[in-house]
Parts: sequence; structure tokens; C-alpha cells
Amino acid sequence: MLEVSQVGEIRRMHRVEGFSIREIAKRLGVSKNTVKAVLRTDREAESRYERKTAHKPKLGPFEGKLKEILEAERSKPPRDRRNATLLYEELQGHGYTGAVDSVRRFIKRWRTERGETDIEAFVPLVFAPGDAMQFDWSTERVVIAGVPTVVKAAQVRLCHSRLCLVQVFRYERQEMMLEGLRRAVRFFGGTPRRLVVDNLTPAVKKVLLGKNRIWQDRFEGFCSHYLIDPRACHVNKPTDKGQVERQVGLVRERVFKPAPSAGSLEELNSRLMSICIERAKAAPHPEVRAKSVWGMWEEEQPRLLVLPPKDYECCRVEEEKRVDRYCTVAFDANRYSVPSRLVGRRVQVRGYAEYVKVVCDGEVAAEHGRLFGRGDAVYNPLHYLDVLEKKPGALENGRPFVQWQMPEALQQARESLAMVDGEKEFVKLLLLLRDWSLDEVCAAVELARETSAPYASVVENILRRLGDETPPPQECPVVIHLRVEPAANPALYDERLRREARR
Repeated sequence: MLEVSQVGEIRRMHRVEGFSIREIAKRLGVSKNTVKAVLRTDREAESRYERKTAHKPKLGPFEGKLKEILEAERSKPPRDRRNATLLYEELQGHGYTGAVDSVRRFIKRWRTERGETDIEAFVPLVFAPGDAMQFDWSTERVVIAGVPTVVKAAQVRLCHSRLCLVQVFRYERQEMMLEGLRRAVRFFGGTPRRLVVDNLTPAVKKVLLGKNRIWQDRFEGFCSHYLIDPRACHVNKPTDKGQVERQVGLVRERVFKPAPSAGSLEELNSRLMSICIERAKAAPHPEVRAKSVWGMWEEEQPRLLVLPPKDYECCRVEEEKRVDRYCTVAFDANRYSVPSRLVGRRVQVRGYAEYVKVVCDGEVAAEHGRLFGRGDAVYNPLHYLDVLEKKPGALENGRPFVQWQMPEALQQARESLAMVDGEKEFVKLLLLLRDWSLDEVCAAVELARETSAPYASVVENILRRLGDETPPPQECPVVIHLRVEPAANPALYDERLRREARR
């Protein structure tokens, strides 16, 4: 291989001293092909084509129109501006028949003249331990129970140690954002002093001048509960939280490609938490290469604020929801059943990330897994027992009972009682669920079927007997010692009799 000095010597001997290729090869002791290769590289560099003036026979008449479009695009936020391909398509609508490359070159030159470059300069940032964390949403594709599903990934990142947590939810609702943050601070083992978010509607009610914001009540309550100072990015400047913005792309490449598969969102979130821990232990810290992200977090964790004894209730509250005559209440375009005694009353509905609670007079009246469609309904058959007592015929076609995955013991009891007294006896059996749990009734039904038909009276008798069986009292471990031991004196009774006789 030639050295740099030999390359320079070949060029100097050929260009300055005028030696031939053969003479150069002889004097330097190299092959003629090597000399030719060096000189050929010089000729190629000299003859390289550079476009100086681009002819625009087709774009020329449309330059004015293109400038108008570019001026209009310039007034828009960066995220709303169209690229060269979309501007080319609009120009075609005005009659342009040229190539897209001409449009791209014109746009590049136009923006360069105005100082608009594609590369933006930034200032490197540094964060103290326990100083800040960043939050962002991303849209990902997963497979849940064999069904391809689009989910929203809540991504949270500690700015000093770079420890991150990713959790997926169905939507980007406020209660799901708060739940993602709650899981994150539990995962981090404390809370930082600041939280940086976008100007999301679940967090920001109104954008004021500068960095001032009017926060949503529930979001502000969450930050107050965990002693966090919320900060919002500048409008259309997501780079204010650049760490989590970069994390979105990295997580998508390493975790969501190919789409992960799980039986439920709970299973997937548990797996994502494990992946975050594994990655933190294996990945070196970007600034302190000698330590892992997990090692840096172990140093940062004592600097985080201590978590409060109770978690914040991450839910969306809807007050004064009326219970209809079908014993259901509406929430988020779906309906949830409540006990029939609440028909016509006003209740409070609390929507959490994965379930829904109905509260009346300060007590939880019903709880259901949350529905994520529209126009669906979920029923608890136990909420309709009082109605079933008055209308036993509803057992056959009532939606709460038709959709009920009845335990095997009750299903067999229903089949046995149907041959004796139709559905009425089975309705009486179901009414026992008002006083006893489903497991207790099923166990009593099994015992009743061993000796006789599972009539309601027989099952109730078994339940009462089982309830009356109390364990024998344990022996008292404390031994009482008397200070004066009692002495037996039979003559005492004779003396009392003589006294009575004298009277």
C-alpha cells in the first residue's frame, strides 16, 4: 500500500518535473498500474460535473406561484408545514408538468437565502439528580389476545439517570396519563422536583404568555399530591423535552418492532416494566460511560422526594349521573349496571384507566372493568336480584342473565330444578346471593346435590348451619392464682342453722 508521501511524490514528478509513468514507476520502485491509478484519481476530480445554472423551462412560469405558497407555509408552525413533495402536488394542480426535483432545488435555494436550514442548533443540557422527569405519548401497534390493536404508550424518563418506564393504554385520556405518571413515580421510587410535558389538553387548560399555564384541576391536584412542579414546553417546541422525544423512537425500534403479543394489557405492561429494567441494567449511561443507567439511578434514587403514604386517585369524575330504569348509568359512551335500588337517583361515576366505579352517598355501589368501545354495556346479574324477585320471568331473556357466565354448580342446579318447578325455584335460589357470596352459595349447592335436589330452602339451611359452626373457644393461657386459698368448713352450716333457731 502506498504511503501519503509516495502519492504526493508521484503527483509532483508527473505534474512539475514532467516524468513519464514508466520513469516514475522505475524511480520509485512501484508498478505502472499504481502510478496510473494515482494520476487517474486526479483527472476524475478535475472532470467532476457540478451544476452551476439550472435550466427551468417548465418551472419558470410557476416560480411566482411557488413563492406565494412558500410564504404562506412560512407563517405556519413547523409541524404544520408541508414538505417539497406535497408542495409539488399542489403546484401540479395549477398546471405544472415538470419534475419534482426542480421544485426541491428551488425550495432549498429559497429557504437557504432566508436562513432557514434543516438543521437546528441546540444547547446541551445537564440535569441534577432528582431534578426533573419528562413525559410524552406515542402511538404503537400491538397484538392483544390475537387481535392487532393500536395503543397509546405513556413514556416517562428521569432526566439525570435516564431510567425510563413505558406503559400502554387504550387512549390518551387524562386518567390514563395520571395513571402512567403514578406508575412511573412508584417505579422510580420517588418523585423529582419538576415534570416537563407537552401542552396536552389533559394537563393544560389554557396557554398564557411565556411559560405561564392554567392547569387542569385533576392534573394540578396530582402534582400537588406528589409535590411536583409542572412545566410545559413552548408551543410547537417539543424539543424542550428532547430526552423523551428521542426515547420514543428508540423504544419503537427495540420494543414495538415487531409488534409484541400478549393476552391482555396488564400482561403487556408487566412485560414492558421488566424490559425497562433489563435495558437499564445493560445500557451504559450516555454521559458516564463507566456506569449503567441502573447504576446511575441507584445514585439518584435517594435524591428523589419521598412518596406520600397514599396514592393519588387517578380518575376522571363525572358528577350527577342519573341511573335509568334499566339500572344502568352512562359513562364515556357506554353503560354500566348498578344495584336496582338506585334507579332514578343521581350518582357519581369515577373512570379509571382500567375500571369504572359508581359511588352513591360516599360508598362504592358498583365496580366494572372499563369498556373501550362505544354503545356497549356491562351488567352484573347480582344488581338485578330485587327486580328478579318481582319479575321471575325475566330470567329467561333478561340480558344480565343471558350474558352471565354462570358457575357450573348453579348451571347444574338450574337444570335439575327446571324439571321440578320450572324457573321459580331457581330464582329463589339466586335470591340467596343477596345475603351470601357466590362462592358460599355454590359450595352449599354442591352439598345439597349430594343428598337431595338443590332446593332454595335446603341450600339456605346448609348456609345457616355452616355459618353457625363456630370454632370451640381456646383454653385460657392465663392461670389465676388466689392469695388466700379457701378452706372447707362443714360446721359453718350447722352454726347458721342454730342462729336461725334462736331467732
